[in-house]
Amino acid sequence: MKLTIDEALAIIEELEDYFSSHEFIEGYAYHHEEEYINMLCEHKGDKAFQKVHAQLARFLIEHKDELRILKMPRKGSVNVFGNITEVQFWQKK
Repeated sequence: MKLTIDEALAIIEELEDYFSSHEFIEGYAYHHEEEYINMLCEHKGDKAFQKVHAQLARFLIEHKDELRILKMPRKGSVNVFGNITEVQFWQKK
């Protein structure tokens, strides 16, 4: 994954003050479509969406201080397939 702190901050800046990992992932896919597709292709046939989305969510957890975000309780959120799954929510500092 080639995501930088500055790129992640730019995505977060466009989100509401309280946002889900799903919303961040959607922003990443929109702004970095080619890289997102490449990441999916690396895991083709092996739960690609689940693995790539987990990588992006881990990026938020590992860099939460640099991204100036706070972990909030997990709760249901609509994923890219329209299903509700439990996901991490975040609050901007």
